[in-house]
Amino acid sequence: MLEKTLQLIDAVHYLVIPKIYAAAPTIDLTDNAASEPTDITTLSDIVNLVINTVFVLGLAASLLFVIIGGIKYVTSQGDQTKAEEARNTITNAIIGAVVIVAFRVILSIALNIIGGGTLDTILK
Repeated sequence: MLEKTLQLIDAVHYLVIPKIYAAAPTIDLTDNAASEPTDITTLSDIVNLVINTVFVLGLAASLLFVIIGGIKYVTSQGDQTKAEEARNTITNAIIGAVVIVAFRVILSIALNIIGGGTLDTILK
C-alpha cells in the first residue's frame, strides 16, 4: 500500500513539476542593473533583520518542539518515562517561547527608554 502511494506521488510529481517550470515567467535582468541589490543599507537594518529572523525562527522551533512533544505524549502508550519525557519537551518548548517573547518585549522597552523606539535612532 505504501509503495503504491509513493508511486502515485512520484507519477504526479513528474506530471506537474515540468508544467510549473514551463509556466515560470522570464526575468529581464537588465532593468535591475542600476538598483540596489537589497534594502539593507545601514547597520540598524542588519541588526533588525537578525533580531526579526531569530525571533521568527525561535518561535517556529518552539512550536515544532511542542508538536514533537505532543506526538511523543500520544505515542507513549502508558509508559511513564516516555510520558514524562514528552511533558518535559513540551514544558521546555513553552519556556523557550516565553524567553524569546520576553527578549523581544525587553528589547522594545529598552529601545523606547534609551532613544526613540527604534535601532535607527540609537545606531546613527
